Formats: sequence, C-alpha cells, structure tokens
Amino acid sequence: MSRKNQHRAFYYHLKKCLPLLAVCTVLLTGCAQSPQQLSLNPDVAAVALANAAVVATVHSRDDRGTETVGSRGGVYKQSSLITTPDDFAQRLADAYATALQQSGAVSLQAEAPLQITVALNKFAISTPERSVLPEISYSAQISIEAVRGGEKRTYRYSVTQTHKLPQVPSDSKNQALVDDLFNELLRRAVVDEGLNQFIVAG
Repeated sequence: MSRKNQHRAFYYHLKKCLPLLAVCTVLLTGCAQSPQQLSLNPDVAAVALANAAVVATVHSRDDRGTETVGSRGGVYKQSSLITTPDDFAQRLADAYATALQQSGAVSLQAEAPLQITVALNKFAISTPERSVLPEISYSAQISIEAVRGGEKRTYRYSVTQTHKLPQVPSDSKNQALVDDLFNELLRRAVVDEGLNQFIVAG
C-alpha cells in the first residue's frame, strides 16, 4: 500500500472512531466526580396579605442529622459528596422572612408576639447509578411553625423532582436544580392560605 493510501486509511478509521472516543470521554468523566458544596439562591414572589399590621420574629432550624445530601457518583462516591454550608437553613428562613415583609402586612422584630420557625426537615439528592443518561431525584421537606400566645400551628411542605439528564450535572446545573426545588417549597409556604390566615389573625 502506498503512503498516500495509508494516510487515507488512517483518517477513514479515525473518523469511524470519533463517536466512540466521545462516548469514552463522557464515561471517563463520570468515573471521578468532584465534591460540591451547595449554596441557596431563592427567588420567590411574595403574596399580598390582608390589610394587617403583624409583627413577627422568624427563626431557622436544621433538623437534619448531617450536612451531606448525596453523592455525585463515580468510582469514588465517598470523595464526591454533595454538602450544604452551615447557614443553609438560615438562608431558607431569610428567604421566607423577605417574602413576609414584601407581603405588606408583616414587619420583623427581634422579639414579637408571633414567633415563626422555618425548619429544614429533609434534603436529599439521589446518587446517579450511571454517568450517561442518569436519572436523579431531588427531594426536600420544610416545615413552618407559627406560635402566638399559647397556640401553635405547624405546616409541612414536601417536594420531589426527578430529572433525566444527558450526563451527571455540572456544579452550576446541580445548583440550579437545587434552587428550583427550594423555590417550589417556599412558594407553597408563601401561598398557603391556612398559614397566611393564622399569621394575619393577630
């Protein structure tokens, strides 16, 4: 075979192998995933409440036993953990407090007749079983506890969102999916008529 024909044969086989090389690259990428610490960037629209002048204090509480919410998978799952920072529950409470203030009926003080606690009960991200076309579930539960005088009300909200993705999500994609999850949880709390009626009842 002449040198020219050898070059043609080489490039022909190289083109045939390119799709396989692309798949192998994706697979190798999934073999070793980096750990990730999540943030929380909520964006929840407030709901106008009935004309009232309610003074409230908003607290946060983290009921989880660990700050680890899952793993990004790969060969070394224990070295690719997904965690939350120490102030994750506080950021959640701050977002709800902001929505209350924007409702036009609630002002916040350090000491107030109405005590509201935003608790993070559960938060988990399923570990992908494969790197290509994984199915990942994001689930969380929060509760809002409202206390006025001797009366206490507790409202719970749970959301699970499952996504089929082309590959294990990047840091930014993972963060965006987490923000979507908690935006939905906070939205449910903000529009809850039972909770809102108790808040403005005082």
